[in-house]
Formats: sequence, structure tokens, C-alpha cells
Amino acid sequence: MMASMAAGGPGDPHTQMNTYRSYVTMLADPGAKDEIKLKAAQELSENFEVILSSPQYPQFLDHSLKIFLKILQEGEPHFIAEYNIQQVRKLILEMIHRLPISETLRPYVKSILILMLKLMEIENEENVLVCLKIFMELHKQYRPTYSTEFVHIKCREDMEHNFRSSSSHINL
Repeated sequence: MMASMAAGGPGDPHTQMNTYRSYVTMLADPGAKDEIKLKAAQELSENFEVILSSPQYPQFLDHSLKIFLKILQEGEPHFIAEYNIQQVRKLILEMIHRLPISETLRPYVKSILILMLKLMEIENEENVLVCLKIFMELHKQYRPTYSTEFVHIKCREDMEHNFRSSSSHINL
């Protein structure tokens, strides 16, 4: 299977990008084994600069971010670093962190920031650090557009959490 995953080399750039897109799709495949998902994530991470410099990057970004965010949102955090799926989650977060700040990224920033806030509360310590870096960088670059909205979202989440915590201690 790994032989079919070798995308590098001086092949046709269009074919390479299709291969990278297939790796992203494989990450979301519930039938794929975690070991195969890890190999796909490693291939993507190792070839990320090639992807970023491709003329097809905007299409790749659209395809990959939808899947990356879904995996992070719907998947369970793991606290054992050796688990393949934990390594996949970390590689996905690291690739998001490596995305260049640009107008191409702008349409996805709000979704990324909201998810990073949620993940900072549930992820393991190592992944939380990456989430924090992503959040800080994107928030710094896109602050005028989203700043007050995130304050309101965070306040509402904190109030809901506090209400649930306090209501569980009250016997009515």
C-alpha cells in the first residue's frame, strides 16, 4: 500500500496534487486503518511546501480544510502520543499552523478560530499548544474582522459551562 502512496518525484504537478487530494480524502475515510491515515498525513506534511507552491493550492485548500476541520471536530482527542490517530490529529494541526496567511485563507479563518477555541478545552497538552499557536497567529492577522465575535462566543460558552456546573450542585 505504501508504494501507491509515494507521490514525490518530478511527475506531472496535476497528478501530484490529485494524489495529495486523495491522501486528504483517505484521512476522512472511516474504513481506512489508522496506520494508513498516519502514512497519508505524513506524506502530506512532508510535501506541504510543494502543495503550498502549486497553482492548484486554492482548490487543495478548500478540499483539505473542510476535511481537516471535520476530522478535528468529530474525532476524539487522544492522550497517548503513540496512538496513530493522535499523531494524525497533531499532523493536521501542524499543517493548519503552516498555512500561509493570505486572502486565500481568509474565508476559512472564522471556522478555524472557532474550532481552535473548542479544541483548546478538550485536546491533549501537546495539541493544545499547536491550537494556541494557530489561534494567536490567525487572530493577530485577522483581528479587525472577528475579534468581538470571539469574545461573545467565549463568554457564552463560559456562561453555559458555569450554569451547568452550578445547576448540578443545586438539588431542586
